[in-house]
Amino acid sequence: MAASVVIGGCGKDGEQATQQAATEVAGAPAGSANGAAGVLAKRLKAALARVGLRAEQQAQVDKLLAKTDQRLAPLRQRALKLGAEVAAQIRSGKVDGAKLLPQLAQLRVAALTQRPALLDGLNELHQILDAKQRTALVEQVKKRHKARHHRRGKLVRLAKALDLTDEQMVQLARIAHRQIASADPVEHVRRFLAVRRAFKQAAAAFISDSFDAHQLELVRLMERRHKRAGKVLAMAAEALPLLTPEQRDRLAKIVEQRLAHHAPLD
Repeated sequence: MAASVVIGGCGKDGEQATQQAATEVAGAPAGSANGAAGVLAKRLKAALARVGLRAEQQAQVDKLLAKTDQRLAPLRQRALKLGAEVAAQIRSGKVDGAKLLPQLAQLRVAALTQRPALLDGLNELHQILDAKQRTALVEQVKKRHKARHHRRGKLVRLAKALDLTDEQMVQLARIAHRQIASADPVEHVRRFLAVRRAFKQAAAAFISDSFDAHQLELVRLMERRHKRAGKVLAMAAEALPLLTPEQRDRLAKIVEQRLAHHAPLD
């Protein structure tokens, strides 16, 4: 469901917020095959449970989530298939970017074809809620993003998940640093500021009585984020030889879970 992206604020880690938002504004499919009980539907339901929905509103929201889940079912299956391919390559210790990039691009195109209908759904959610409830929902999503931004850095979380040694941590940090050093820092700051402004504008628009998800600048900004997939795969190709078979298996499971939720690889 696309709600979390436009109604959340932008925290300190703009890039992480961009990635999470991009997944949700694209209408990311839930990880579960059990109807509207997927990950994103659960998150949205949890937030909506705190805004004081009336019985008739709850029925409308449930119907909207179920319709969204049904629409995204084919996309979810494609993501699961791609996740299995990526995981198999990770376990083998070798990533074939030439094979994976076209598949990632095809998945992205498939997601984009669903976006107009999903943005219509966000407009419908706006109509279901009153002004007080929309404000409360914005605050709930901001709290969730703020909590995410206070978590430890990606490399630290990965180190814990894979049980990396100190030496592996140092080597992986060097690989990551080379990728960061090759990026344009000015462009990175500009992108961060643009996304932060777009988040604030989207949140304010959702609270207001006049709202059209199709007109959000944030949606257009999200179109640019998938250029990083090549760099991410290049980093993976360089990093995999540093990992043991057991660590590669753990990483493969993480990737499978993320793609099952249609989360970005970067």
